Amino acid sequence: MKKLLLFIVPLFSMAILQAQVCTPDPIYTSPGIYPDSATGLPVTYDNLPSYNTVITVVVPEDTTVGFLTLHYEWIHLDSIVGLPVGFTYACPSACYFPGNTASCIRLTGNPSVTGDGTYPFTAYVTAKLTNFLLGTIYESQVIDDYKIQIEHVPVVCGTPTGLASGSITSTSATVSWDNMGASYYKVKYRPSTGGAWTTVSTTSTSYNLTGLISCAQYKWSVTAVCPGTGSFKSATKKFTTNGLDCREAGFSDAAADRLIINPNPVTDVVYVNYISPYAGEQKIFISDMQGKIVLETQAGMFEGANNFNIDVSSLTSGMYIMKIFGGEGEYVAKFMKD
Repeated sequence: MKKLLLFIVPLFSMAILQAQVCTPDPIYTSPGIYPDSATGLPVTYDNLPSYNTVITVVVPEDTTVGFLTLHYEWIHLDSIVGLPVGFTYACPSACYFPGNTASCIRLTGNPSVTGDGTYPFTAYVTAKLTNFLLGTIYESQVIDDYKIQIEHVPVVCGTPTGLASGSITSTSATVSWDNMGASYYKVKYRPSTGGAWTTVSTTSTSYNLTGLISCAQYKWSVTAVCPGTGSFKSATKKFTTNGLDCREAGFSDAAADRLIINPNPVTDVVYVNYISPYAGEQKIFISDMQGKIVLETQAGMFEGANNFNIDVSSLTSGMYIMKIFGGEGEYVAKFMKD
């Protein structure tokens, strides 16, 4: 009984997996391929992230050639050649379609990656037929009257979306946004504390802002200058630059004394004394002198005094900055790695 169950369970699992590939459309009962080549496959568009369609194949029970009746054992889809880049196909039962049954093929892909165009493809199939006089016959066939049509959808120029900032250092940051089909874009930025706006233009969907002030919060926005339809300005976003003097810019000496590192210089392990304003998980960052984060971790803190150590053996020799985000703000201390 146990051996029988071990045999049945894999078969049952395989049947479930096959059913998940695709399901033939039950409205088709006559032998043929649906949709037929005259109807064609559904058109898709280059702004869509996915394409998913099912082809139903109804295999006849038999066929007559002259005075002979040939019985279909199966038809096998050997391959499909010429599908657009990134498109693929799948079918149940390793693409064997038994006679007198309905089977299916699922086509999937990403039109937004492939791009617009007409993509004809060719399917190669083999049929196994039997006859009591002729025995077994294998017949190959080429089906080359299908195509996948991907239409182009023009980008509607308008207010920029998807605004983001990254690669932030003490003096630079990269800002980016979605492609709006604009002729060009105007990026405005300035410190949040005030001052004159700086405006730059670009045809790209990102821009590297340089010459920034360290430890400063900046406001920025982007305007899409659209062909023939005017300009559209985004909402204002913010980011904050890194820097060595961020502690002095935002915290008093009393706050700085909450984070002490020993020994200093360190070799492989840094021992930390930290007075936390609250209990809970807190993030710890170690960055180099250019503001690049080289180590990131977190630790559960008690309210008040905490003592813990961090392995810094993987760091190269030089000056580093440790930051702990502790509810009231960030606490910063410098240390030298030998």
